[in-house]
Amino acid sequence: MAPTKQLREFGLMVGGILALLFGGFFPWIFHKPWPMWPWIVGGILIFLGLLLPKILGPIHWVWMKFAEALGWVNSRILLSIVFYLIFTPIGWLMRLSKKDPMQNHESHDPDSFRINIPTKIEPEEMKHPF
Repeated sequence: MAPTKQLREFGLMVGGILALLFGGFFPWIFHKPWPMWPWIVGGILIFLGLLLPKILGPIHWVWMKFAEALGWVNSRILLSIVFYLIFTPIGWLMRLSKKDPMQNHESHDPDSFRINIPTKIEPEEMKHPF
């Protein structure tokens, strides 16, 4: 079971957001009548969070399991979207334009991948490299 402080914060935060978001903000934005259920449920959560936070333990546990499952699904969906809609087309464009930011081209010397830097670095400059 979660600590009392965490249960209290859960009751206050979820109750407040539920009441304000579903009881006030959404009806105001969409020009709908103001429902009473979010204010009642939010008020109960805030009341329990303030006076009897231990009672919120099972509700908090279910809420966290739901959040964990939702996070697992969302991370797979969002990472797949980012990979296939952003990184894959960028990779295709870089291949088409022959752009190679890591300079993985064939070396003139087959025994080494070393890239010669034309500038000379003095030994004094190496004492404090940053």
